[in-house]
Amino acid sequence: MVVGAVVPDPETWAPIADPADRLAAALDAVYRWYEQVEPMFTALLRDGDAVPTVAELQAGRLAYLAEIEDGLASGWGAPGNGAKRLRATIGLALDFLAWRTLHERGLGRKEAIAVMTSAIRATAG
Repeated sequence: MVVGAVVPDPETWAPIADPADRLAAALDAVYRWYEQVEPMFTALLRDGDAVPTVAELQAGRLAYLAEIEDGLASGWGAPGNGAKRLRATIGLALDFLAWRTLHERGLGRKEAIAVMTSAIRATAG
């Protein structure tokens, strides 16, 4: 891991009752982390299929993000197919490559959070 890069702790935003506020806090923490580890994650994604150890690291990262997604999906009141779309959109918002695309298109962290929270609100509504 990159020195000084701390993996975000979901317990810091879990107590936030409003799902949109909880989402924004989580994305702020995750995107800050991505800013710190971007070169390393880019290399991991590139080498994941070729190096078994890297694939194991990726599996751990994906499991961590799935846990975050679980916590962020609660409280939106999106039943049935709406819940499925909501989960997919939250998963997209947490995805490193989605963040990197927004970053490469010149969006800062706050702008990227605004884009993704808007998409999730639209999906949940």
